[in-house]
Amino acid sequence: TGYVFDKAATGDIPATAKNGDTIKVYYTINSYKLTINYLYADNTVASAPYSETLKYNTSYDVASPAIEGYTADKIKVAGTMGTEDIVVNVIYTANLYDYTVNYYYDNGKDDAAAVTAEAAFGTEIASYADKVKTGYVLDKVEGSPLKVTADRTKNVINVYYVRAEFGYTINYFYDGVKDEKATVTGTKKYAESVDAYENKLKDGYKLEKVEGLVNGKLPITADPAKNVIDVYYVKDSFNYTIEYYYNNVLNADATVTSKALFGSSVTAYTDKNITGYKLDRVVGTPLTITSDEAKNVIRVYYVPAEYTVTVQYYTNNAIVNNLTYTFDAVFGTTVNTYNQVTIDGFVFTRVENLGLKVSENEADNIIRVYYTEVAADEEEVTKPAEKPSGEVAADEDEVVTPLAEVAADEDSVQTADMNNVLVLIAMMIAAGCAVIATVKKRVQEK
Repeated sequence: TGYVFDKAATGDIPATAKNGDTIKVYYTINSYKLTINYLYADNTVASAPYSETLKYNTSYDVASPAIEGYTADKIKVAGTMGTEDIVVNVIYTANLYDYTVNYYYDNGKDDAAAVTAEAAFGTEIASYADKVKTGYVLDKVEGSPLKVTADRTKNVINVYYVRAEFGYTINYFYDGVKDEKATVTGTKKYAESVDAYENKLKDGYKLEKVEGLVNGKLPITADPAKNVIDVYYVKDSFNYTIEYYYNNVLNADATVTSKALFGSSVTAYTDKNITGYKLDRVVGTPLTITSDEAKNVIRVYYVPAEYTVTVQYYTNNAIVNNLTYTFDAVFGTTVNTYNQVTIDGFVFTRVENLGLKVSENEADNIIRVYYTEVAADEEEVTKPAEKPSGEVAADEDEVVTPLAEVAADEDSVQTADMNNVLVLIAMMIAAGCAVIATVKKRVQEK
């Protein structure tokens, strides 16, 4: 075994050979082939095969080649050549190596989030755990896909997250009604804050409240529906003044100051009329309340009222109704005149209440003029001794009273002037004789 007959070296055995002769027969050692295949676990070639022809009983010792990331199941192939070809397969198995996935948030590494795992050499790592946090979005990934190497420092995937931007809204309400045109929108990064809002105070309004702020700021969340500031304005109240004027003179003590809401209408006021006055006019109503309190003024004007003054004539203490007349005079003024009349057969004796101060009680505003009857043989009638009728000087605070026409009563009254004329004529005709003339009575205004 392991040898083969060498005919050439032995030659032919002679035909004359006999017993006792020595014949040398030669054998040659046989050779066999050693083959070593280097394979991966999947039977693909890991390295070029090794082959060698060896003689029988020759020893061999072949080291397995080193392949990065792999371990051979036989460090070497060693033995002695036998009587047949030898084929040896060396299988390489991939080594396991650590790889790491790091997570960064706003470029800050979160060590607690890092993941370390093992994978076979050459394995491609294309996936990793998504560890996005609320309010963040993926920015970039470095080192993916990762092919695992024998250098653990290179087996790294870096995942970067950044804060996302989220919308926010600022709403403005006026008297509880949202003003869509005033709404403000914007965006900010997660966990940032809106530190201020525009003051959109309208004329006549005041700030009521602001909702949505935390310590004076709006923190941005990942839910835009929660990123809302609501600013509420309501109408403010403003002073308004009601002034009272008497004969165009302001009575400051009567002034009233109150408050009312902006834009509201004020029409009512307290009537502060005083004795002897009447309402003349009201300026400023209806008053619409503005933010300028100097313009929020209602002015109420009173003027002295006019009251009826009555002048009555009496003969022998009996009123002569057809001579009574009336006129209007301003409250508080003094009446110092009246219409003077001459009554035939009567003489003026006195006047009552002349110089009266006009009051609101018209029953007190009466001037009484008294006449008494004279004897028939008296030749003239004495005129009244009071002031003549007509205009009174303005500084005397007296009423100017025109002389009114009094209806003539032909049986009783005549004027003093006419009476004197008729008496003179009668005396001339009678040539000194006593004549009793009957004259038609008539009243004449001076």
